[in-house]
Amino acid sequence: MGGSIFFGASHGVSVLLGRGDGAFEAALNYPAGGYSVAVADLNGDGKADLATSSSLLFGNGDGTFQAAINSGTSGHLVAAGDFNGDGKPDLAVASLNSSSVSVLLGKGDGTFQTAVNYGVGVGPRAVAVGDFNGDGRPDLALAQGDYGISVLLNTCVAASLNHPPVADASATPARVISPNNPYARVVVDGSRSHDIESDPLQFSWFVDGAATASATGRVAVVVLSVGTHDVRL
Repeated sequence: MGGSIFFGASHGVSVLLGRGDGAFEAALNYPAGGYSVAVADLNGDGKADLATSSSLLFGNGDGTFQAAINSGTSGHLVAAGDFNGDGKPDLAVASLNSSSVSVLLGKGDGTFQTAVNYGVGVGPRAVAVGDFNGDGRPDLALAQGDYGISVLLNTCVAASLNHPPVADASATPARVISPNNPYARVVVDGSRSHDIESDPLQFSWFVDGAATASATGRVAVVVLSVGTHDVRL
């Protein structure tokens, strides 16, 4: 599909397959609604699909497409991007006579979640996707003719961007258990543990590889017998 051109119009989509020399094959026309078109693998089969602002055309992988199906959206403009960082393409749809843009999160099987609308001012004329503030998240820009450009910065924290917490029990003081006290109560301290995103932490303490926690809490007490033990947070 590299080097091909796609045109969207109210009466359908035209696909011109590239020859690799700057020239193109004759247009293949597909009836579909919408006025613009975006390219993405919408159903996760590894083949490029097409989305207009109201229709989906799933690719066959050979430059042809299945008949258009209704996407359940309406509008004039469409753009594709992974807005929530789950590895599945999402859609942004806008109308010329609207003051908002609708974001539909993809499920990865060619269907989408219910649209969420974001205000952008006067009716947009074009929509584009890009990382405008360098934080690794795709943002949206909408041109509004003489009224300028609206930029919506993506604030979603994707699972791929969320770091695992750091478990640190180094604050636990060393303790020697006396034979005269065969079952000692030992304080374990995980107060040096942290999470980069400041997400709330839950603490569980496991002794000698046990599947069940012996204690919970940032600072806790475990009962240990004489000997060497492996205590993990």
